[in-house]
Amino acid sequence: MKRSLMLLALMFVCGMLPVFAERKMRVGILAFAAKGVTATEAGIVEELFRSEIVASGRFDLLDRSNMDSLLKEQAFQQTGCTESTCAVNVGKMLNMEYMMYGAVMKLGRAYIVSTGMVDIETGKVVNTAREQCDAIEKTEASVKKIVAQLAGIAPRKIGVTAQWANVLRNAPFSARSAMAVTVYNGSLWLTGGYENATKSTKRDVWRSPDGTNWFLAAKTAGFFDRNRHGVAAFNDALWLAGGYQANVGAYNDVWKSKDGTNWDNALKSSAFTIREGHALLPFKNKLTLIAGFEFREPKNDVWSSADGTGWIRLTEHAGFNERSAAAAVVFNNKLWLIGGRGEGRTNYNDVWSSDDGKSWQPVMLHAAFSPRSGHAALVHGNAMWLIGGLEDRTAKNDVWRSTDGKTWTRMPEQLFGPRFLHAAVSFNGSIWILGGSGDDAYETQYNDVWCLE
Repeated sequence: MKRSLMLLALMFVCGMLPVFAERKMRVGILAFAAKGVTATEAGIVEELFRSEIVASGRFDLLDRSNMDSLLKEQAFQQTGCTESTCAVNVGKMLNMEYMMYGAVMKLGRAYIVSTGMVDIETGKVVNTAREQCDAIEKTEASVKKIVAQLAGIAPRKIGVTAQWANVLRNAPFSARSAMAVTVYNGSLWLTGGYENATKSTKRDVWRSPDGTNWFLAAKTAGFFDRNRHGVAAFNDALWLAGGYQANVGAYNDVWKSKDGTNWDNALKSSAFTIREGHALLPFKNKLTLIAGFEFREPKNDVWSSADGTGWIRLTEHAGFNERSAAAAVVFNNKLWLIGGRGEGRTNYNDVWSSDDGKSWQPVMLHAAFSPRSGHAALVHGNAMWLIGGLEDRTAKNDVWRSTDGKTWTRMPEQLFGPRFLHAAVSFNGSIWILGGSGDDAYETQYNDVWCLE
């Protein structure tokens, strides 16, 4: 026993243990429905599904015999219980986090395996998957693909029937808002943020190669802890600029990292003034910094740098009003600025564009979405997307899409909760949403991860 404990201690000291082993989700599986196939065939596909669920390593599956015994004690009749509404009732009886259900169908010559996953706490379907083949013998391959999608192992496809899936309810990083999430070297990188539970800003860095598995790259990064900062991938490195440290103030420093773990202070004090809530993004082979708060006074200046250290002011006063907590993207070879908060907590729902960062043109002064700040914007599938934000004092969870910046189309109802100061990025062919705050008092914060299938 002592030897085992000593070995375990040595493993911790030498860093041989993994930084993070994701907690498995407790799930139960209802009997698969047979539609156009025999009950025996549906039962075989269900067994294949159960085996793949266990093999994925992502789920803690309740054994069928234990499930039957528990339901028998509750005097619950499972016959005919195959749909999502029934799954919620069963899940509550079994104290599960999620329940899965499925059906094996034959339509003409096609065999279809369809499955769903229900969050027992909310009663909502958080993930679905469907695969089709031309023979019952080929359903095993279909099941493997389905489980890969449900487990978050396979990239999700964007389509007409796209849905949001709750990939992680509680990621290993703490619940927070105003962090930065950036795509760099084939991974997602999360830096800093504000953690209301400890009333502190953060300086940790997390990396994920797939959006579902997260690893601690730096517990205490070289830069000071901060939130509302800017991070961008530029010239084969991650660049961090500005931000606000709780109980200290804002910065105008610049940091650089090649690996996300080791950070070099490129500039202790940049040419641009101290600020927070600004936008930082690469544009035409340069880093561009837009607006933000300086001593709680909103700005509308724009800065540019060819190397991350030498900064040139493109304009002291751009055409748009002073603001912070806006969203900026590069789309169709232009810079786009969307919404944000100005003087006196005034929120905007305007859209501006620029070919060079110096001259800005109004595209829409009042877009279809409501005035807001702390929202997220990204480019995905040849369109701009706007997600969530704070409207007055109310957090939003609406999603809007536009191919020209003028016409914005609201997407179907979303499953994730209202939030602002969250992160949203396009990664591995899907849209990913992380964290954020659910109210303007920051009492509700998230460390969840959502993905658009």
